[in-house]
Amino acid sequence: MSVLVDITRDACPMTTAKVGMALAGLGSTGTLEIRLTQGALTNVIAAVKAQGHRVAAVGRDGGHFVLQVTAGGGGGAAAPAAGCG
Repeated sequence: MSVLVDITRDACPMTTAKVGMALAGLGSTGTLEIRLTQGALTNVIAAVKAQGHRVAAVGRDGGHFVLQVTAGGGGGAAAPAAGCG
C-alpha cells in the first residue's frame, strides 16, 4: 500500500501530527510519500525516524520536497518524539 500526504500548507505541530496519523495507518509493509516545505523537512524526518520508519529517499518536486518513507526497518523506536524545533 502506498499513501500520499501533502503537508505543504500546514505548520508544526500539524505537520508531524498528520504524518504520524498516516504512518499509524500504513501497516508494516507500506510506503508513504510526503510532500512538504523546506521548513518542515527536519522535524518531519525526525518524527518519521522516531516512530521506527525509514526515509528511503528525499527529492524535489518544483518548490517542495518529497520524502519516500518505508514502514518499519529503521529509525529506532526508542528515540524521543520530534518536536517543533
